[in-house]
Amino acid sequence: MKLHELLERTPFDAIAPHIVRIFPEQTSQLPHYKEAYDILLHTSPAQTEEQMCVRWCRVNEEYGEEPYISVGNCEGDFWESNLGKEVVVAEDVKLSNEELAAHIMWSITFYGFAPNRCSYGGYEGYRPLNCYEEKVIDLQMREFRNYARRKPDDASCTATIEEWREIEKRIAHRNRPKRMRDHRQQQLIKKYERLSKVQRLIDTICSASPEADKSKLQYLFDTNFISEVWHHSRAYNVERRMDYLVELLTKYVEPYQDADSEQYDRMLLFFITSPDYPLLMAEYAQFAENFAHFQAGGEADLYFGTDSSLGQEVQLFIVKSR
Repeated sequence: MKLHELLERTPFDAIAPHIVRIFPEQTSQLPHYKEAYDILLHTSPAQTEEQMCVRWCRVNEEYGEEPYISVGNCEGDFWESNLGKEVVVAEDVKLSNEELAAHIMWSITFYGFAPNRCSYGGYEGYRPLNCYEEKVIDLQMREFRNYARRKPDDASCTATIEEWREIEKRIAHRNRPKRMRDHRQQQLIKKYERLSKVQRLIDTICSASPEADKSKLQYLFDTNFISEVWHHSRAYNVERRMDYLVELLTKYVEPYQDADSEQYDRMLLFFITSPDYPLLMAEYAQFAENFAHFQAGGEADLYFGTDSSLGQEVQLFIVKSR
């Protein structure tokens, strides 16, 4: 049986409970698995004679590691290629189609929940560094120069194995003032890393929504915690795209919310569509009606942006903070 045949005859709602049971740490990722499943259903399988072998892996059993089911020739390959592979299950592996699909879905999304992405919602390609990222790099270079004994104008962090050994020796024999200096630098790096993430979040919103007022987003710098998540409709039908988002949130997010979700006191909703298929007021009204009880206290801040690559689909960026 080819992988595309397995997925076509196994609905996602039958696969989801097995993802939760087998990979409990993936529970919060269920909506992204749903998106990946629909992408796969709408991807044409490649013609190939390759096989995807499912077997027990007992490599480190003698060291106390539990045996686990391994899906071979899957992770990192093109999705269309995987869809065309014959799924071959070892004789001692007893799985239902739903359990088999759950294992394969985990493996096929190992590097991201969409093809050609290194992480869901995270692949941006090249982009200029913001001012805080530049400070992080400068501080890291300073840390390196402290022990590599490079000149201030030497921007290279490369070193030979012998040089790294010498650096490690110098670090191991630091006196108290040097340890205190290193601690201060580490604290500054953590501070600027956080500020760089907030700035990147603000830049993401403003780049897709040029009319957004940056001053109204400055509150994000004063928050203690920020949660960011992207959702993307995979309805392949402009009339059903909002139904798709509502289903993601009500069926695959809300029942599995963690306890911390109630601790956020401010929410930002950012809808992104193609200029050719803008978000209709009726669509937002439909979303708001279903989403009202899902919000983290009070009204949510609303932003609308455009991205011509989205076609008929809609993206929703949810930022919760406190």
